[in-house]
Amino acid sequence: MSIEQSIRCNVCGRFKGEANKWFSCAKDTLRFSAFNKKAARHICSEECAHRLLAQELQRVREKER
Repeated sequence: MSIEQSIRCNVCGRFKGEANKWFSCAKDTLRFSAFNKKAARHICSEECAHRLLAQELQRVREKER
């Protein structure tokens, strides 16, 4: 198994493949960057980036209650 095959999207669980358009994201922020296999979080697509943002916004709403 190559390193690429062992990297999974932190949102949907999809394994990294050559055709995917991946991003990296800092662990404690939503600061996105170009894919870096050493990053804390890996995001496979814009759709999963939007899902991650929605999850974080939901956490903010829940803290305010």
